[in-house]
Amino acid sequence: MKNFNQFILTLLAAGLLASCSLTEEPTSFVNRKSFYKNESQCIAALNSCYMPANAIYTANFMLVTEACTDIWYSSSTTVDACLDVTPAKPQYGKNVWTQGYKGVMYCNECVECISSADLADGVKMPLAAEARVMRAFYYYVLTCMFGDVPFYTTMVDTDQRLAEIRRLPRTPAHEIRQELYDDLERNALPWFTAENGRKCRASEAVIIGMCSGVIGVGLCLLLLIPGNMLIHSIAGTTSVTAVLPPKAALVLIVLATLLTILGGLIPARSAAKCNPVTALRSE
Repeated sequence: MKNFNQFILTLLAAGLLASCSLTEEPTSFVNRKSFYKNESQCIAALNSCYMPANAIYTANFMLVTEACTDIWYSSSTTVDACLDVTPAKPQYGKNVWTQGYKGVMYCNECVECISSADLADGVKMPLAAEARVMRAFYYYVLTCMFGDVPFYTTMVDTDQRLAEIRRLPRTPAHEIRQELYDDLERNALPWFTAENGRKCRASEAVIIGMCSGVIGVGLCLLLLIPGNMLIHSIAGTTSVTAVLPPKAALVLIVLATLLTILGGLIPARSAAKCNPVTALRSE
């Protein structure tokens, strides 16, 4: 009976192994056919292009770019560690390389997928133009940090394409920048207009201004407490009291809001009139 049970178990195990397939199905590439169907989905994809920048602009970025110059002095002992960008210990250089090319990958997909989305040109092309600007930004950071780097502007959607990109040689930095300048002039700048460009919203300035005004009024009311105690102590009476009238508080909040709106919109209007390509070249 024991041998019979072992025989049955052996047959079951053999059947399970025979029914399993060792053929591996690639799942590393998402199905983009079900996305980029409306403006909200395109904007959501475009927002992801900004995420790698958060990982690049850290305290170490300042240590690498400024602390090693005469502009800024730092007594931190991590400066040398951050600048240790040898292949054996890339340190912060690895972070810039990885996050920079992650941003390039995100931007390449947004440019191709948003441009081919079934949406009106007035809706999709400004978003694709913004992705092109972000792609130029990431290559600018990479070429500033490493000089000549591998350069590609196509979407990675197959294993074969990924293998080709892994074997790309380094392209001279000046050629990369010139191609990106030309791309922005042809395909990005025509879509950055007052009608369909991403504008600086006055509502954001209003909210910031109101919050700053309320905080200022709150701090003033808190300072009145020790101020009145000092006044009462010096005057020897409580009949003299400093107060903040409600109308004055309201005027302060309105004034803070107006100043914030002016401080936000005037520079934004001036920057909107600048040619991004010319601005990059001047820098």
